[in-house]
This record gives sequence, structure tokens and C-alpha cells, in this order.
Amino acid sequence: MTALLEISGLEKRFRLRGGRVLQAVAGVSLSIAPGEVLALVGESGCGKSTLGRCLLRLEEIDGGEIRFDGQRIDALRATAFRPLRQRIQMVFQDPYGSLDPRMTVAEILAEPLTSLGLVRNRHDAAPRVLELLDMVRMPRSCVAKKPHEFSGGQRQRIGIARALATRPDLLVCDEAVSALDVSVKAQIVNLLSDLRAELGLAMLFISHDLAIVERIADRVAVMYLGRIVETGDADAIFSSPGHPYTRGLLAAAPRIDAPFTTDGLLRGEPPDPAAPPQGCRFHTRCPQAVARCETDDPSPVPLVPGWSVACHFAANPVPEPMENP
Repeated sequence: MTALLEISGLEKRFRLRGGRVLQAVAGVSLSIAPGEVLALVGESGCGKSTLGRCLLRLEEIDGGEIRFDGQRIDALRATAFRPLRQRIQMVFQDPYGSLDPRMTVAEILAEPLTSLGLVRNRHDAAPRVLELLDMVRMPRSCVAKKPHEFSGGQRQRIGIARALATRPDLLVCDEAVSALDVSVKAQIVNLLSDLRAELGLAMLFISHDLAIVERIADRVAVMYLGRIVETGDADAIFSSPGHPYTRGLLAAAPRIDAPFTTDGLLRGEPPDPAAPPQGCRFHTRCPQAVARCETDDPSPVPLVPGWSVACHFAANPVPEPMENP
């Protein structure tokens, strides 16, 4: 199947005080097929959200390419990208901060339609506003209310409705449920799953919560310090992760069907992303690291078609770990 979104060698750097450079995204390549949900997972600060913002041109990239439906979009001028913006929309982490507190629900949902010239005015947008409220299971009577009158879950439903207003092909969900209570998280994930089935939506689902990811993702990409260390089918990765970092993330995620254990938990804190370790970036926390890991940066190794792991020992028996002082 032809990819809807293709990212090749994506680079994004930020200049910090003192002349330091933070490479938030370091040579990432990913693809998403039409109607597919790709989950991008990793600890806070690994570059997940930066990558998502690059897709919507909220951040300009420093290298690589982004292609959407076969068209390269990273090099487009803002005016040329504008018509494509309606096909790629974002659901933000903070449902309250992403909604204008001065606007009513009707105004919030009509805004993307009027700003992109899809309707002439808010009056013409009214039928679509009601349709959007139905889609996210919100009562039509809420059109005159403002964001502060809703719960967090209801505000996120409104945020999702706004993202759907332009009938996008791809949703970038940036930690879209992380600010919600556990029971509300499940409701929103179920809603996104239903909308995906009803509308044929593709999604980049950015999250650090693997329990949620397991409910919605077709494929998973695992990110560490700006790089992808494992990509593959979600069921395969959850049942038999190939990278030690992925195993550490799964060990830290509570599972209903398994007792909690400290085996495999990640040790230490992530290194300074502005000064990542030489060699394999994960070697300072890896229980399997050997001397080679300190000097050689591993390339992705295909285990089976569609499943790759960036580890020196992904396809070979792991040697004895090096001694730690």
C-alpha cells in the first residue's frame, strides 16, 4: 500500500544558550499508510512532540524530507502548504490551553472552516458544527457554551471535533489523553478508534503511555534521544520487544494480565539530549551493553519485513555485558 505520510532522514536542531545545540530529531525515517495508526512512544524529552510539530510545519526542519500523499511538503512555501493544512490536523495535549476561552463551541469549531476558506462565514458553518458534535458524542445544546464550562474529557472531545472540522486524512495526536483521568482516557481512546474506523483516518499517536498505545496502535515506533530504536507491528513488539529500551518501557508499564516486577526496569536517567553519548545512545542505561556499544552507533537491523531494531545484537545472541565500575 502506498504511504500517506513518508518521513526520510528528518533532522531538527535547537540552538541553546552558550552555543550548545540540541538535536531533538536525529535522522528519523517513518511512514504511515492510509487509515493506519502509528504510535510514537518514548520518555519525555526524546523528541516525539517536536517530530509531530514538524509534520504540521509548526517547526521548520533542518534536514531530511516529509512527503504527504506523494508530495514533498517540507520545502513548500507557507501559501502553497495552506491548502494541505486541512488534510493534516493536530489534537493537542492540553484540551483547555488549546481552546480559546473567549470563544463559544460554535465559534471554536467554525474557525478552521472559515480561516481556510471552506465556508464563507460562521452561519454557513453551522450545519458542520452540529455534525462534528454528533461525531464526538457531545450534545448539540453545548454550542453556546465556553471551554471553562466543560470537564477535561469534554474539552478534549471538542478539541478532536475541531481537528476533524476540515475532514483531514491524518491526525497527529500529541499526548492527547495524558492530561486526563484513567477512565476518561479509555473513553477518548475508544472515541478515536471509532472515528478511525468510521472516517478511515490515519493517525500518528504520540504517547508515553504504553497501556493506551496497546489499545489503539497498528504499529509502534520507539524513540530514544531523537532516534528511532525499534519499529514494528504493535502485537509483535508488545509480545516480544527486540530492543532493550523497548523492554524497559514495557517493564515499567502496568499490565492487568501480568504481576508487577522490577526485572528489566530502566536504570538511571536519560542523558542530556544536548550532549548524547557516543556510540549507541542507550548504552549508558543498557543492561546488555558491551564495549562496542560505547563507540559504534547501531543501524536498524530488519528482523522480519516491517520490523527493525537498532541494536548491535538484535539478530544475534547477546554477549556478556561489560562490567560497570
